[in-house]
Amino acid sequence: MLSLMSTPTGVLIATLLLGVVFVNGWTDSPNAIATGCITKALSFSRCALLCGVFNLLGVLISPIFAEGVSENVFSLIDTEDSRQVQIIIISTLVTTILFGVVAWFFGMPTSESHGMLCGLLGSTAFFGGALQFYKIGTLLFHLFVSVLLALVLSLAVGLLFKRKRVFGSLGAISCLCALSLMHGCQDGQKFIGILKAFVSKADTHPDFFTNLSIVLPIGIVMLLGSLLGGKRIIKTYKNASTEDSPSYFMSSDIGTIFSILLCSIFGMAISTGIVKLFSLVGSALAFRKEVNKRVATATLLVALATLPICFVMGYFVSSILDSNSSFLFVLG
Repeated sequence: MLSLMSTPTGVLIATLLLGVVFVNGWTDSPNAIATGCITKALSFSRCALLCGVFNLLGVLISPIFAEGVSENVFSLIDTEDSRQVQIIIISTLVTTILFGVVAWFFGMPTSESHGMLCGLLGSTAFFGGALQFYKIGTLLFHLFVSVLLALVLSLAVGLLFKRKRVFGSLGAISCLCALSLMHGCQDGQKFIGILKAFVSKADTHPDFFTNLSIVLPIGIVMLLGSLLGGKRIIKTYKNASTEDSPSYFMSSDIGTIFSILLCSIFGMAISTGIVKLFSLVGSALAFRKEVNKRVATATLLVALATLPICFVMGYFVSSILDSNSSFLFVLG
């Protein structure tokens, strides 16, 4: 089943995919460790290490309840032509890495996994009738549901606990671990879905999503990426509100955790960064604190811009690779 991975094209795709996973751990880990760092429950390095370990565990257990996420990602590639599949996957991975690094440079929380999905749709659209618009609608619907869940749940938790001092350092660390676990489950399954598209587009072997030779490398590289943390992005979260109490930040974490859990169970591919942003907004409403409109607006605009930008980038990169057919011919 994995014989294609030994080809030059397979090696390239595996390398790019692990690059995306690394960047994802690098830029998405601040979503999980922000509370631990801001409340000073642990040092930045310890937060990052703990986040990486639970991301790894999340990837490993993700087939138990989040397999529907990877199946939905897998289904977005609507072609059986092996050459087109190769171009689509390579274009998508290149797009995801470029967008993620640029967003990190400006300290903007964003979702490489959502960028990957939009890049995937753009790359697929390049090949004509392959794009089905209902899939874009489904992606947007899942995004809306995740945002609504995050807003409502964090608001409810904030209202429940804003006058109670039940969250200390242990609470912050527990939220960090749980949120990292959910991130590993959600995003790990997206990456597995992309790999499945290359390895077995025409093969729906049920053991693919639980194969440790696939799941374990993804989890380990995500762990390594998480160790880099992302202080730029944590600073953005810290500046997002005038509130700095542990209850405020942990209310947003709890809203994020349960939003990701529920969406993963129902196979929805969502954005951790966007969910985290709206969880902070929900907590701010509960604590009646003013959100830093400049930071919140900039973050939201970047999140929304991910959709069209990565779509266009995926389309553009596919057109370049397709016009240079010798590229894939040399790779074999």
